[in-house]
Amino acid sequence: MKLQSAMEYLTTYGWAILIIVIVAFALFSLGIFNPYTFEPKAQPGACNIVRNSFGQGALSGTCIGSIPEYTTSVAAGGSILGPSSATTNVLNTVTISMWVYIPSGSLGASYPVSGTTNPGETNGYAILLPDSASKNIYFLVGNTVKVETPAYSAANTLGNWVNIVGTYSGTAATLYVNGVAVESVAGTTALGYSGATSYIIDNPGSGPIMVSNIQVYNASISAAGVQSLYIRGIGGIPIQIQNLVAWWPLNGNTNDYSGDGNNAASSTGISYQGNWYNDYVQP
Repeated sequence: MKLQSAMEYLTTYGWAILIIVIVAFALFSLGIFNPYTFEPKAQPGACNIVRNSFGQGALSGTCIGSIPEYTTSVAAGGSILGPSSATTNVLNTVTISMWVYIPSGSLGASYPVSGTTNPGETNGYAILLPDSASKNIYFLVGNTVKVETPAYSAANTLGNWVNIVGTYSGTAATLYVNGVAVESVAGTTALGYSGATSYIIDNPGSGPIMVSNIQVYNASISAAGVQSLYIRGIGGIPIQIQNLVAWWPLNGNTNDYSGDGNNAASSTGISYQGNWYNDYVQP
């Protein structure tokens, strides 16, 4: 009798239950249950630095309390190139901060960021994201003494949005991931501008990666400052405007919003993604 009642219940309400499950799955796929779906989002160019005749800068626009509307997807073989005369290469000390998302199936060769065409091999600097061979993140500086900090494994970064920062003080290079120093290496090297075209981001991998909010400073940011960059999140504004030499939010365009005019010279294989936040976790 109980079995018969159960069968009658399933017959009567089974389709309704199935429809509810399908609708719930569809709403989940559309991001209805994601808290960032309805979060305020910064429009492209909503925040920028305005410089006066003395080079001093101040924030302008809507700069606080929003996540980016877009992040930049760089297809396999794609790149964004900075201007060949970029002041971002004329640094004795340097900090590079960026947010990246690398799917596990996208590993290829190394990915240079904000360096010369041969980052770390000439007189530039670069962060190399995980490759299919070493699966390490590298921060390389200069050519007199090539300072490398390769300790952090890709296993900890793939499939997640992560903040990667490299700092060089003139005597040591330090690599940070999500605000935590993972390796520091002593070394002294010559930096300067060689005339080569600078990479903002290059993807020689086997699949697309996403990148956002690249900031370059002409100073070695302190550990507390690096932690602040991470805590501010993917839409975080620069922390030391007086030392900022390039700021590519990559939120819908490849413009430099540091006030120094280092807009990208060219780009290939890029697109702007509006649903990037499905994989993002706020610090």
